[in-house]
Amino acid sequence: MATQLDRPAVRWRMLLRWALIFAVLAAAVGGVAAFRYWIPLFPRALGRRLTEGFLRAFLIGYVVGLALALPGAVLLSRVLLRARRRRQSRPRLARCLLLCVAFLTAVTCLEAAAGAWLAWAHRMPALPARFREFPPGEISIVSIGGSSALGYPYSPRCSPAQIVARQLEKALPGRKVAVDPHAKMGASLETEYQMLASLERRPDILIVYEGNNEFLARYEGSRDVALDEAPLDPILNRMYRLTQRSWLCRMVYETVNKHRLGGPPGLLKRHQVIDPTLCSPSEYDAVLSDFRRRLDALAGYCERIGAIPILVIPAGNESGFEPTRTALPAASKSERAALIKTFQAARALEESDPARSREAYRDLVRQQPTFAEAHFRLARLLEGTSDWDGARRHYGLALDHDGFPVRCASPFKNAYREVAARHGCILIDGSEALRAVTPHGIVDDHAIHDAHHPTLAGQVAIAQAILDALHARKALGWDASVPPDLTPAACAREFNVDAEAWQVVCAKTSTFYRDFSHARYDRTERLEKMRVFADAGRRIAEGIPPETTGVPGIGTGP
Repeated sequence: MATQLDRPAVRWRMLLRWALIFAVLAAAVGGVAAFRYWIPLFPRALGRRLTEGFLRAFLIGYVVGLALALPGAVLLSRVLLRARRRRQSRPRLARCLLLCVAFLTAVTCLEAAAGAWLAWAHRMPALPARFREFPPGEISIVSIGGSSALGYPYSPRCSPAQIVARQLEKALPGRKVAVDPHAKMGASLETEYQMLASLERRPDILIVYEGNNEFLARYEGSRDVALDEAPLDPILNRMYRLTQRSWLCRMVYETVNKHRLGGPPGLLKRHQVIDPTLCSPSEYDAVLSDFRRRLDALAGYCERIGAIPILVIPAGNESGFEPTRTALPAASKSERAALIKTFQAARALEESDPARSREAYRDLVRQQPTFAEAHFRLARLLEGTSDWDGARRHYGLALDHDGFPVRCASPFKNAYREVAARHGCILIDGSEALRAVTPHGIVDDHAIHDAHHPTLAGQVAIAQAILDALHARKALGWDASVPPDLTPAACAREFNVDAEAWQVVCAKTSTFYRDFSHARYDRTERLEKMRVFADAGRRIAEGIPPETTGVPGIGTGP
């Protein structure tokens, strides 16, 4: 009689152990994968703390594990080799060595993946050199940039590129002009450069209108950076410097930096006259370097494919938008306290004794040339004495030293000028173009609604400057007719900027001032502008003409 083969016994304990390990790993991977979806369900402050807590705990565990695994693997290897020569068995030490090797192997994989991700996230792709065939004689205008390039808050009805295209069609009869808008709300030049990799049609004109979003596209708007970038403790500082060589650590730092703070400051941490900056000096320099490199690459790309590069330097509202943060990292805590006291005394004298207030502000900016808020208050007082040149200069210094950069500052403007001179590009200085539509040559609410979005008159001025430059170069064979003399009223009719559009403009601008009020120590003026624009939109909805609201920039009147 045949005997039944004995079946091997099932090792339930080992099976359960491996099942538990795989279940934990699956839960961890699933939790990380779903992180971006479930974290917004928490209140913003709690979500920020959870995100930062998780990433910092991971970073600490990573550094500690690496500090233990590297020497552990070396020491255990030597001990086990010695034991093997003596024919001794050390199973526990062998398992520890296996654990160290497994950890180091995982670290190598993680570093390689982090390096690949950082390279992908900050890549400069090869832009296309071959394009599809399109109807002959048709002119293509590609516009890249952020919301200002889109024509916000008038988009999608109207933008500088659309105005230029419409006028070129009139000036060049029989030729159609198509606008290919690659601009994106809130995008940086890095993002826009990467989007150009999908170009299917060779542009005849490439308009680059970028520079306001280089920081907010990378960092959380309500983020703070301490005055010292690295830890002050010598040991911690050395560890911080070492971790900067790790791709994985740099990726974690970058992620933490983007989500460091969320929402208005707490009761114990209100914004002050002197505040931390949005980004550190090294971060600022890195962003500027990347901007200059990509701008230069775009100008070179236009030369290779035969496109006309038009570089538009974005303008910022000089007198109608206060600097959001003043940062004085070189001043000690006691010096900052004394400076704040002096500043508050000068501000209290603005109405009762403006002459003394002006002198106090002058003393402040002599002591601290980067005191953005003092430059701004001094410029307003200089306007009261009709010293327009002095006011322009101090408004410019206030903009350049704003620790919350949402307006294109001089270093980025200079990058435009350097690239344009090197490649022979058409350069449009937005600030200079907009000065023509302001009362005293100071860019204010007549030309820009908020921090950097031009009014309809501002968009018309920029489009006019582009058309004049194209005509001066006799580009696209345009040498017969003279450039048109554009007016906001004519553009409003042509692009259907009606009462409904003006209501939308008021609503968007009101929201902008509301959102950007949280980052300032004194929200009074921005909240008042929020109310004024909301009220103007309501009155336009009731039937009054936009020009009668009394709000600068609303309507097509002078």
